Formats: sequence, structure tokens, C-alpha cells
Amino acid sequence: MKLGVNWKTGHTRSLTSWRGVAVPDTGAFTFGLDPNHTNQLVISWRGNTYWTSGSWNNAYFNSSPLRRLTNSYCNFSYISNENETFFSYSTVQTNSPQLTIDYLGALSVDSGSTLVNCTSAFSYFSEGCVAQELPVCRSPNDTFSPNYDTWDNIEGLMFDEGDNLTLMDCEAKCLNNCSCVAYASTNPDAQTGCEIWSTTIPLSDVSIPRTIYFLDSEDKIELPDQITSEGVHYALTWKNKPRANRWWIWLTAAVGGIIITLSCLLCYEKVKKHKQKVIDISTIDCLDILLIIKQ
Repeated sequence: MKLGVNWKTGHTRSLTSWRGVAVPDTGAFTFGLDPNHTNQLVISWRGNTYWTSGSWNNAYFNSSPLRRLTNSYCNFSYISNENETFFSYSTVQTNSPQLTIDYLGALSVDSGSTLVNCTSAFSYFSEGCVAQELPVCRSPNDTFSPNYDTWDNIEGLMFDEGDNLTLMDCEAKCLNNCSCVAYASTNPDAQTGCEIWSTTIPLSDVSIPRTIYFLDSEDKIELPDQITSEGVHYALTWKNKPRANRWWIWLTAAVGGIIITLSCLLCYEKVKKHKQKVIDISTIDCLDILLIIKQ
């Protein structure tokens, strides 16, 4: 199989992901030749570099995921001339598995072995992943955890793109909205479409079950179960959001501390001066005492 470009026709060969878990339409991820650096392979996410293989050195790639692939399953070769530039790979054995890229951007062999997964917490799978640009209100450590349950029917913000949005697109929508604390697919079976929330979402025993991805952050606190006439409710909330607005809290605390310190120093000086003015009243007459009191 070839991964590259034909310079005469402009035709590009690459692997493209599905849009959703069961939607074979064109998805958001492609795996192929880097158009800007032609001796490496990349995974692109809607045109932005998501992962790089590292340069080809005529024997293997610098990235360990593709080195493992080369050693175990495939033989890669690189061809570049005036007509075309491409990598070709062939399986070591006739029954060796093929490369696949899924709707979440994970590169695997179709036997089930994952080679690249930039959403994984294990560096073994994330080597070569490119950090995505985030707004100042977010941290690279912010992640989301899926929770499957019967959530209350609180309508969130939906987008005009509808089912054209993948689950990864929806996470990006949430991360780029500083008030967003949760997101979910509007088409759960296909995992397409997007809905995001900036408020708490309680549980309800009368709603349809769905998976909602909640923000994992140092600001998250868990509220106890609440028993109401509508049933058992569970809620998540965030103490201070967004993170970019916390500076005024620290400023207020610092100014308050300075004011308290100065107040204590002034009180101390007044007490000290008052003690210095204490006089033995046995040596003065009544008129002098009245003058001292007026002071």
C-alpha cells in the first residue's frame, strides 16, 4: 500500500477515519505523508498536525510506535522523484494485519494492537503526539471522564454542524469554551453530533440513559446525593470557573492580608504611645488631671 502524493495528478493516498463508531462517512483524521516535511508520516486532525512519526532514516522511523510496527508487521520503503513521493509498506507475512485509523484518531493494526493513541495516559502510545493549542482558561492536564447514567433532561448548547461533528470535535468545542464542564454526543449510537453544558447535570430516574463526559479538574467537587420528590439526584459542580478569572481572588486575598498587617502595626504603635503617657497622679493636682484626660 502507498501513502503519499502523485505530483503530476495531485492525487493523495492516505488512510481516513470514519466519522463515528458506526458511521463510515469521511471522518476528521487522516494518516499519510506529511505535506510539509516529506520524509515522515503524520496523523492530521481536520488539517492540523496531530501526531508525527519522526523522520525516516532509510531503515526505520524515529518514532517508537512505527519502529514496533516495522519490526513486527511491515516493511516500509520510501520513494521520492519528480513524479511522486510516497511511503509504501507491505506486510511481513501474507496474513499480517493491516493499518487502520479510528474515529478518535487512534492508529492500530486491525488485529487490535494499538500503535498510537494521543488520548491515552500512557506515554507508550502517545509518543510523537503534538500538543494542541488551548485557551488560557484551560490546562493541558484537563481531561474528561465518561459517565453513563440517566441524566436529567437539561438542554445544553448544540451546534449547527449536527452529525458532522465527531466525539473529538465535541471535546474540542468544550475545551475552547471556558465555561464548559461537560459534553456528549447528540447521536449516542453513532457518537456524532455535540451538546455541551456549563451547569451541573443531576441524575434522574425518568430520563433516557446516555454517556456524558465530565471535566476532570482540580476545581471539581462532588455534591452528596439529594433526595427530592422527583427522585434521587446527583450533581457535579465546579468551585471557581473559569481558571482565567482566578487572579482577582488572589489579588483580593493579598490586599486583605496587607491591610490586616498594617492595622495591627498601627494598633501596636497607639498602645505603645499610650503607655508612655501614663503619669503618677499622686504628684499632680486636680487641674492637671483634667488636662491629661482631655488629651
